[in-house]
Amino acid sequence: MYRRNKEKISYQSDDRSRYSGPEYLDRVSLSYARGKGPKGYHRPDGRIYEDVCEALLNDRFIDASDIDVEVHEGVVTLRGAVESRRMKKEAELCIDNIFGVVDVFNLLNLYQFRESGGVGLVKNQARFEQ
Repeated sequence: MYRRNKEKISYQSDDRSRYSGPEYLDRVSLSYARGKGPKGYHRPDGRIYEDVCEALLNDRFIDASDIDVEVHEGVVTLRGAVESRRMKKEAELCIDNIFGVVDVFNLLNLYQFRESGGVGLVKNQARFEQ
């Protein structure tokens, strides 16, 4: 291959060497085993609870002062109130990738909803009251 000024382009051998050989195969094969524990292993709820609380504490977009966290068999339930819809969604996304979390139930309310007495939470509320 040539450039415009007729200078030959050379490819360095180390560009391709990182994708071949036993070192690459070891890296690839080890990456598929990440996160797979022994049969019957389940992460204890107490450890998941601690990681969830630390993640909420360390996220700069979330004020977790009014958030209650419950963990049961890897299912995390968030209750309480936050300032905005963005903060509500951010709280869920923050803990979704924590090791051991199976599912997240986000039952957080917005402060303005709480202050209004709960009017307007569900669009077609009459349909749900039957």
